[in-house]
Amino acid sequence: MEKGGFNLKNLSFIHYLKFISGFTILQISNNLSPSPGGVGSVDVITKLIFQSFFNEKTTITLDIFNFANRIYTWFLPYFISALGILTVWIGEKRIDYYQQIRQTMKNNSILNLELKKQNTNFFKYALFFWTLVIFSLILFIFLH
Repeated sequence: MEKGGFNLKNLSFIHYLKFISGFTILQISNNLSPSPGGVGSVDVITKLIFQSFFNEKTTITLDIFNFANRIYTWFLPYFISALGILTVWIGEKRIDYYQQIRQTMKNNSILNLELKKQNTNFFKYALFFWTLVIFSLILFIFLH
């Protein structure tokens, strides 16, 4: 990167994130392109909008865009989906566990007096946790 004339020490993560987010929005808008398939129009629009960032050494910049685009359009959706699936899987395991407890309590009246908790509050806590995480990320991105 430094051979290409880019100094990464002065790069702010938030400005980089805003820049890459803008590029991702441009790629999403490429689907609305009047050309068949929208081939190449996102490159032209990107060069027009971010013209001050491009110079003769565009290959390094385009490599950064390609890497960031793969993070935004491939890795993050899969990672977020995996976290959601993991949350649901843990919650369903807890529901199954408490259903077994209820079934055992139905069959054995002695255990009915010893075991009090019959339901799980996992999904309430998980919803609160994920809402808090998303809200804090939004605040961090937009207010930093």
